[in-house]
Amino acid sequence: MHNLCNDFDCTEHSVSLMDEFGVRKVILMNPPSGTVGKRNKEAESIVQEAFEYRPDRFFLGVGGGLLSPMIQNGPDSMPTTDEEYEELLDPFDQTVEELLESGQVVAFGETLALHLSMEPGHGYAVKPANSPLFLRLAELAAQHNIPIDIHIDVVKEKMETPEFFMNCDHSVNPDYSCNPPFLEENIIAFEALLAHDRAAKIVLAHVGRDTTGHMTPELIDRLLTEHPNLYISLSPAPGPIFSINAILSKGDLIAHSDWVDLLKIFPERAVIGTDTFLSEEETAGRAFSMAKKFLQQLPEDLAYQIGCINPVTIYQLPSGC
Repeated sequence: MHNLCNDFDCTEHSVSLMDEFGVRKVILMNPPSGTVGKRNKEAESIVQEAFEYRPDRFFLGVGGGLLSPMIQNGPDSMPTTDEEYEELLDPFDQTVEELLESGQVVAFGETLALHLSMEPGHGYAVKPANSPLFLRLAELAAQHNIPIDIHIDVVKEKMETPEFFMNCDHSVNPDYSCNPPFLEENIIAFEALLAHDRAAKIVLAHVGRDTTGHMTPELIDRLLTEHPNLYISLSPAPGPIFSINAILSKGDLIAHSDWVDLLKIFPERAVIGTDTFLSEEETAGRAFSMAKKFLQQLPEDLAYQIGCINPVTIYQLPSGC
């Protein structure tokens, strides 16, 4: 769950929504930023303040505001000399250590490998998941036993960008990039990240909210089968192009049986993600409502596993169900 609150009344409003829908706790983290600037540190501070204000309801995720832009602005491939590599890693490692100083961090994220712009003012960003700083974050994640949450609009093979996403308007926010006319394959690089350090737990965000037509249960089945350190964060909401691969059907919000069957095969590898914001708007309420509706359609033991047990074990949370 992301944070837009900048006052405690806003945070309390979100807590009241959690109470309404039976949500005991959430992991709070920044959305992935693609640009470096002073606002990034401020964004991390706001999340930290919300966590410190209500540690009884929130867990702390870090890096969306600081690590993500460092990854985005880093090189796509390994530097040619050891000196260049050390110069690249030193500030990144230092930032990670500073973010971990509280000793209460449970997740690195949200990071991004491909983030499509869904509306004017919503930014496009891309970085190979096997770029040097992504690989370094995997090493640090393994060292500290802290999972990485990663956003990837998956592309199995080069494709034309869906018409829905060709809506760029620089007048809304000239700092954001537009979606390109074609999207490049990104699964090979993602699998390289997964294989780089098997002790690093990687959580693929927004599974079940398809954006490209490639986020199929078959693809996720293969990735989970071949990569034991991969986990998925389910996004029980129809995708923006209402793909048949969405985990819930448009309108009646019925869970598709192929996704439910997949979860029965991998019951210990999934958690629920809201993909929404702490704010005074009602978007969080809608996200909680759809998550609850989805869990209610699962067998009771599977819903309990995904909604309660898995977050504790995957993220090593200090409190149980």
